[in-house]
Formats: sequence, C-alpha cells, structure tokens
Amino acid sequence: MGRTLGEGGFSKVKLGFDPHTNQVVALKILKKEKLSMSTSSKQQLVREITAMTKLQHPNVIKLIEYNPNATYSNGSNSNEKETNNILLVLELATGGELFEFLAFTGCFEEAIARTYFHDLMNAVEFAHNMGFAHRDLKPENLLLDKNFNLKVADFGFSNAFTTSSGALMFTECGTLSYMAPEILRNQGYDARASDVWSCGIILFIMLAGFPPIQKPNRGDWWFHKLSVNRHALFWQAHCRNAYFSEATKDFINKILQVEPSRRITIENMKKHPWWNGPTISRAGLVAEFSRRKLAVDAQKEEERLQAESDDMKNSQLDGVLNRAIGTDGDQGDEDELPPCPPSMELFFKGKQGGMNGNSLDLDDRLSFDAGFDDEAPLPPAPMHDDILTCFTKFRATQSPGEVVSRLSALFKSMSADYALDEPKYKFRAKCVTSEGFVQMTTEVFRVDEEDKAMVEFRRRGGDGAQFRKLYQEIRDQLSDIVDRSE
Repeated sequence: MGRTLGEGGFSKVKLGFDPHTNQVVALKILKKEKLSMSTSSKQQLVREITAMTKLQHPNVIKLIEYNPNATYSNGSNSNEKETNNILLVLELATGGELFEFLAFTGCFEEAIARTYFHDLMNAVEFAHNMGFAHRDLKPENLLLDKNFNLKVADFGFSNAFTTSSGALMFTECGTLSYMAPEILRNQGYDARASDVWSCGIILFIMLAGFPPIQKPNRGDWWFHKLSVNRHALFWQAHCRNAYFSEATKDFINKILQVEPSRRITIENMKKHPWWNGPTISRAGLVAEFSRRKLAVDAQKEEERLQAESDDMKNSQLDGVLNRAIGTDGDQGDEDELPPCPPSMELFFKGKQGGMNGNSLDLDDRLSFDAGFDDEAPLPPAPMHDDILTCFTKFRATQSPGEVVSRLSALFKSMSADYALDEPKYKFRAKCVTSEGFVQMTTEVFRVDEEDKAMVEFRRRGGDGAQFRKLYQEIRDQLSDIVDRSE
C-alpha cells in the first residue's frame, strides 16, 4: 500500500501495488463504522458497485476487485487497532482529472475537445444501453489514464432503470453547476436526457475554458437566455472571450435545450456536422497532454507548498469566492446586471463531490419569469480571462524555418506590426481587428526528427474572442501546411 491519493468524509483512496502481478491500482477504502451512520452513503456505495460491476467499457474506470470485509491498520504500530472496511480495487488513472488540465492549462483545441467528447458520449451511451444513468458527470469525474485516454469515474449517484419503464427518476442529486434544469422541478426527470445536459456543459468548458452558466435557475442571466430561446444574446456574451464556430454553436444549442423533450439524443448527436468534424490522433493526444501535464504537476506542487506554508489560505479563498459570486438570490431586476459567470476556480468550489458547496435554496427552483430585458446591455465579461492560459496551436507539415517564412509573409500582408526573434523562431505581433487590436506571440517548435514544426499562438493583449477569430483566419491561410494526421 502506497501514498494517499485522495480522501473524503467516508473513504480514502490509496495507491496499491500487487507484487505478484506488478499491477498498480487505486484502493478505495471505506470504513464500515462511518457508513453505518449514513444510509445515503450506503446507498451510494451499493449503486457504485452495481454500476461498475456491469459497465465494462474502455472509457469507464474498471472495478478490478471488491472485498466487503477488508481490514486496514492506519499505521505501522503493531498495537494499532485494525478497522473493518469495504475495499474497492480500481483501475489507476495516472493522468489525473480532466478538471486539472482545464483549470491549470486552459481550454482545448476543437479537435481535442471533439475527441474527448466522443469518448465521453460513447461511455454514457453504453451505460444508458446497459440501464444505468450516471447523474454526476463533471470534469472531476473524468479521469485520464497513462496514455491520456478518458475514463468516466465515480458512479456514486448512478441509478439503474429498465428500458420498459424508462429512466424517470425523482432524486435531486449531482452537482448543481452541471445539473439539468428539469431535476429541480420536482416532477420527475428522464435521467438519460439529464446526463446529456451535463455533457453539454462539459463540452462548452472544454472549448471555452469557462462554464456557459453559473447554475440552472431564474437568477442566472445566461441560463435565462437559453430558457427563452434568446441564443443570439447568449452567444454574443460568450463570444467576447472565446471563439465558437457556427457549427459548434448549433450543436451546443441542441444539447443545452431547457426542455428535455427538445434536447438532442446521443443517436442524433452522431449525425450532426460538428460531431463528424476532425479529431486528434492518439499519438497527438499523448504529445499534447504530456506537455500540459508538466504544467499541471508544477501548479499542483506549487499549491501544495503554498498550503503547507499558509494556514489562512482556505479562509482567504472563501472571502474571495464570496465577493466574486455575490448572492444566490433572484437576479431578475432588469436594472441590475447579474454577476460574471464563474471562473474555473469559482465554478468548482466544493469539489469534494455531491452537493457540498453547491447547496440548493428554494429560490433555485426553475422559473422562467425572471423579468430580464433582452435588449439590455450585456453582462460584464467573465473574470476568468486573466486567470486561465489562452493558447491555440497546430502541427505543420513543413520545417520550422519554412513555417517562419510563411508567417513572416502572412503578417506582412496583414499590415501587422511584428518582430521576429529569429534564433528562437518567435514572433511578437500586434494585429488590428474590427474591434481594436490583438497582441500575441507566435512560436515555432521543432517536434521530431523529420524536421516538422508545431506552431503555437498565445494572446498577450486585446479581446479574447478577436484573438481566437484571428487565429482561425491565420490557420485558414496556412491550411495547406496544417498536418491533418494529428
């Protein structure tokens, strides 16, 4: 038994190693004495074991073994009292949580987001076909293995249904930020359609680096625009900070339908043009996320050291969160704009799971009479813009030197003010757009022995949405040298 990987109120997850098979696993240890005090925890455990026993899929974390009567001693002292436990032996996902990559390295290029969304929906579709709804889909519950393949985990809120009676359920569960609006109506909900809504929220975050709404209630400006079919205003607000193609907008509109009967099904998703767009190869995924993981690990280590040296960190963070989020009351006053949609840090407050940090108030019940003025000014831009790294890149079929020549000619044709650090293959450019200007750096890297290049763009100033639009235009101009094999 190795180090502790995570800990919750009723369980602890430790690294495990089998010396006979050399298999490295995750050991989820649950103390029976604590479970005996909580009926809901028992029910969650039964649901998790039932689901994972039956859901054998490449994109679902595998339950390797289950021991209902395991003993565990928390220490090396021979006099230490052994406790009775329930042990789950799980597949180890060493890549980490998808959440960490989004929070620490920013949004994903569309081909990457599409690749992971395919994996996610294939796993969800398989679970639905097997008669299980997950009911708590979010980036914290999407893990990556050593090759950065996506694995759906944490089936504690899952529940079984029969195809004859449908997936109608009544329990309010999950995480509010991802919860489908119909769950709050207390009228029963189709858990399959609710899972689809949660996946739509995840897709938006993968593409933008921030969430589409704060929570599905009447006080949320962004959710209100979805509920009254004012999608143009919804996208006008969000496109100030991220680039979305028209196909992407249409696809997400169909997923984030407030009325579940109008929400797109997984079957119809696979017929949509966005679904059938380009994906990234598995080799490309490993290369991209190996680089990102260096940043994730460095950030996590920095946070660990800071937490050890600053006992006041949590209380200070709570103060920041309270000031940034504001009240949970009705924000329907047309003269008062709602708060900014939360950044990744705010959005995942209380990421221990369940409803902890996302508790429901009576005012969170769904209502469409918010009284917003659709012609009122847009709400302020999200605060996340200065927190998350915002970058886009592509792999080229030409050598770094040839790519630099093409970029020089392109910047010149755009009348951009630019400078080239030739030894480093690095540009600093200021480009005029319809909304002002964008400052960015463009760096060309040699990536393999074939002398091919990776071209990376980072915004240094100006509007985020204009930067992404400009990047797309530059990429289109260089489409003949974009490596489509990745």
